[in-house]
Amino acid sequence: MLQVVRHEMYRDIADRQYVKKGGVPDDRGSIYFTTKDGNFIPAATMKVSYILYVNPKSFFTQLKAGKYVNGAGQVVTDPAVALQDLEGRITSFVQQQATSSEIVQRTEFKDLIGKPSDTYEELYKNLEESQVEQIKKMNLNFLGFVKEKKRYYPGGDLAAHVIGMVGYKGDVLAGRYGLEKQYEDNLVRKESAYTNFFADLFSGAKKMVSDKEKFEGDVYTTIEPVVQRELQKTIGRIHDKERSDTTGAIIMDPYSGEILAMAQVPTFDPGQTKKVQDISVYKNDIVQSANEMGSIIKPLTMSVGIDLGKIHADSIYKDEGFVKVKDRTMYNFDKKGRGDITMQVALSKSLNTGFVYVARLVGNDALTDYFYKFGLGEKT
Repeated sequence: MLQVVRHEMYRDIADRQYVKKGGVPDDRGSIYFTTKDGNFIPAATMKVSYILYVNPKSFFTQLKAGKYVNGAGQVVTDPAVALQDLEGRITSFVQQQATSSEIVQRTEFKDLIGKPSDTYEELYKNLEESQVEQIKKMNLNFLGFVKEKKRYYPGGDLAAHVIGMVGYKGDVLAGRYGLEKQYEDNLVRKESAYTNFFADLFSGAKKMVSDKEKFEGDVYTTIEPVVQRELQKTIGRIHDKERSDTTGAIIMDPYSGEILAMAQVPTFDPGQTKKVQDISVYKNDIVQSANEMGSIIKPLTMSVGIDLGKIHADSIYKDEGFVKVKDRTMYNFDKKGRGDITMQVALSKSLNTGFVYVARLVGNDALTDYFYKFGLGEKT
């Protein structure tokens, strides 16, 4: 009869025996970097953490019965004093053992005085196993732990714009940017969000009789972590020196097309998204934004002129420092004219006048045809 009348409370207690309650996936595929030696190291994976909770009703019952002993071995019956002692002991373990976890305090200890009938109040979230073991040694049976899994990014901001992040949209937790979003259907694990021995037993049987094959897996990238870190340091220095709004770069293997590093500043730590002030930082402008072609188009233009036999390295043209095209006047980067110079000088110094000269020699139709043959306008 007690179980029927107090159904909601006992159901809640039973739920907490599971790893994770509904709405939050208990597992998700991993994303990996690839080292130069061909080894895989995790860029995004799942990490076990714990919630520390207290049963206030049990705590106050023991306090009233004179069974609460403080850190000095003395019996305490005053609720305020006991809670202050409890907070001090637990906080020392939380702070002492804290590493990379983003520990969150859920309830103030002093607020428990007004909740003598409650059976469950969360104290801290995101505790690590070492912290849990220390707190267990206190042998306080009104304290308990809930095991949960969360997304973990071991490299912090390493390749953050490539890896992306998971986040909530309403009540749905899923990949929101980068590879986390692009490969959501492969990374997400859509089985029951409850996991304990009995749930595993029956869900395993379900898998055996199911005829639905799920396309689940991990993602292995060609990002080399050492190269990636060095690129981030380099563009960070450039960003600070030039005071640009955004600075980005890619390192590609020219033979295979593999992306070894891709970085952008400002950046973010996907595991510390609460610190982000402007959500525009999540966008990877390198692959998500359309920008006018810069000087990278110049070698391609020159190659068309060479292939058609219109020019060669020692071909001469007159550089006046500017050139007029219809109603526009275009200048070299320094607005200086160099007189009669070779195409090699124009290429080496990236002179705008030289490439307008080449474009006029080959003509718009030929230039357009070659650019399409190079693959411009197509996905890489």
